[in-house]
Amino acid sequence: QDDYEVVGCSRGGVLRRLQIYGGNLSLRQGGIEGILRVSAFKALKREVHDDPEWVGPLQLSWKRMPPTIAGVSPNLHDIYPYPVQVGDSLHTIDQIDLGFFDRVTVLELMANVKEGIGI
Repeated sequence: QDDYEVVGCSRGGVLRRLQIYGGNLSLRQGGIEGILRVSAFKALKREVHDDPEWVGPLQLSWKRMPPTIAGVSPNLHDIYPYPVQVGDSLHTIDQIDLGFFDRVTVLELMANVKEGIGI
């Protein structure tokens, strides 16, 4: 089976894979998970990060774990139906408690989120 992961690929990389691929295309879920997945992947590539740091529609502070929400994009409620406020914490990703992980591990979990996040 020819499966190609394209998260993090450049436009050219995606187009090359599409040219040679003869199977079915699968789009991952959208919503906040899809946006966080891509944003976390980008955040992992940053050599220097701010604290708090924008990861998609959430501005996260890494000073304590689990990460605290320091800011919320105005369009968050268009993609995430639950109330989120500054001061809330990002508690889980795919039902994994984030209280014991560092920034990189949380972003790696976020870049591979499948089931959802818990705030």
